Amino acid sequence: MIAQINSILQALFRAQFGFDTQSITPLPQGGSDRRYFRLKAKDISVIGAYNPDINENKTFFYLTNHFISKGFPVPELLSIANDKKAYLLSDLGDDTLFSRLIETDWNSQQSNDTMRIASATLNMLTKVQVDGAKGLDFSQCYPKSNFDLQSVMWDFNYFKYSFLKPSGIQFNEATLDDDFLAFANVLLSQPTGYFHYRDFQSRNVMIVNGQPFFIDYQGGKQGPLLYDVASFLYQARANFPQNIREKLFNSY
Repeated sequence: MIAQINSILQALFRAQFGFDTQSITPLPQGGSDRRYFRLKAKDISVIGAYNPDINENKTFFYLTNHFISKGFPVPELLSIANDKKAYLLSDLGDDTLFSRLIETDWNSQQSNDTMRIASATLNMLTKVQVDGAKGLDFSQCYPKSNFDLQSVMWDFNYFKYSFLKPSGIQFNEATLDDDFLAFANVLLSQPTGYFHYRDFQSRNVMIVNGQPFFIDYQGGKQGPLLYDVASFLYQARANFPQNIREKLFNSY
């Protein structure tokens, strides 16, 4: 399958630039069926993506074009295969906000630059959430156009079945589900006329020339503001001290 994907991406590259790739390198795979590769030739480097989920790809294409029209920092969509399973993106490099966070000593001078980038990230998130929602056709979002009870419970149950149960921690499942439902009702009582990124974490923020760029927003939909901020500030392994969380939240 990898050889077939390589061939598809190389054909896209050739059609886009008029010459063959000199190298194609697989990139680490996340928690989905999407596969990413770095294609290089001469002084050109691009990212090739392959995803068999065409509906998800269509959402990504739509959101990318919408965000670029707003001037938001996202990768440029260079080429799309006829079957919409493969596409080429501008290469934003390998420097993620996550890598900066786990390497930062918050008691050192180094933390000033990390704090600057994290603040800039939340500032840009605000623009994407508020300005990005303007003129956005949420019916293009997939698999759901809005953040509803089912969406909340998907996330809560992911926590229950992928973390809590494997941990061996004893808990009352009925009581936990009651708490989930109560929490969900609080979330759903908030205004929801914004772009809800849903998977807003530092791994999805690339640093290019000292500025944040956003990737992997294809799961976005119409929803509340604060869910994304909580996801960002309380993500596992992000290494945010509580006082830094509070400063960032207050700046947001």
